This record gives sequence, C-alpha cells and structure tokens, in this order.
Amino acid sequence: PWVGPSPAPEPCPRALPPSPAPGPPQVIADGMGWCVARSTASSEIVETITEALTLSETPAPKKIARLFLVSDILHNAGTANVPGASSFRGHFQRTLPEMFESLHGCLMGLDSRMGVETMKDQVVKVLYIWQAWSLFPLSYLSRLERTLLHGAPDPAKPAAGAEPPADRGDDSDEDDVDGEPMYPPAAASAS
Repeated sequence: PWVGPSPAPEPCPRALPPSPAPGPPQVIADGMGWCVARSTASSEIVETITEALTLSETPAPKKIARLFLVSDILHNAGTANVPGASSFRGHFQRTLPEMFESLHGCLMGLDSRMGVETMKDQVVKVLYIWQAWSLFPLSYLSRLERTLLHGAPDPAKPAAGAEPPADRGDDSDEDDVDGEPMYPPAAASAS
C-alpha cells in the first residue's frame, strides 16, 4: 500500500475517524503502519500527531483514537525492523505531557458523567498497557496520569488557572478532630 514517493506525514493522523469500539479499528492499524514505514520522518510525524491531538476543538472520541494511534506506534516501533523506528519513543516522551494536558482539558469539558468515566477509563488503560510494556519509567507514567486526572503532573502544583487553596489561618490543624491532645504533654508524663 505504500508504493511510490512518500507523501508528507500530515494527512494520515489528522484523517483518523473516531474509534467506535474499544479495540483499535483497522484505520488506526493502517495509520500506525503508515507512520512506522516513514520513521525517518518520526520527528515530523510526532509533531503532527501532537498538534492534531492537542487541538481544543477536537472531540473526545477523536482524541482517544489518536491516543490509540500513539500507543500502536510506540508498541510496533520498538519491534519493527525499520531504520529509525525506535526514535518514536523519545519524540513522544517529549510531547506526551502536552497531550495529556489537552486530554485533561477535554475530560473537564465533557458534560456527562458517563462520558467522563468512559474517557478516563480508556486513557488510564492505555497508561497501564504502557506500564506492562515497560515503555516509560513508572514515575513518568504516574505524572501523565496525574496530569490527566488533575491537570498538573505534581500534586503540589495546581493546574493552570486553578484556585489556590483557601487560607485557613494559623490555628488550623487538619489532624485535630476534637481538640483533645492525643498524648499528654511531656511535663505530665515525666512524673
């Protein structure tokens, strides 16, 4: 199917239809083959997929289809006997945080609870698969998951535009439930 001169890498990833089924449809498999066959342009392909996945107007099903494409590329590029195919992993590792920020924004923009849960489940399953394949360090995958769920890779840092925690004053103590000390003061126990 890829006879003749290589076309520009842009048309394939942008043309992906939404994924109607949980498994990758044939068009995603074809897209993966197209990308891996042109792995000498892996940097441009990753850039195009990243741009396509991070567009704010892209609907959730299409973002999920593109994430499935990324997953298929990562899985097959590591085993493909194609020069330069392994370079996809490094390129995607640099752009995945941006993709997951976009996925978080999309997730927060969904209206139905069922839609939110479906999207969250599909994306988290991809992360678990990547963990099983040992594609990236566990700490990196955990940051991606935190970004998806909370909008920030570090739990101490709120997402851009998020409200900082309200100032509860100096007398606030989260662990102090009833006001009674758990242990007697040191002076009382010394007797």
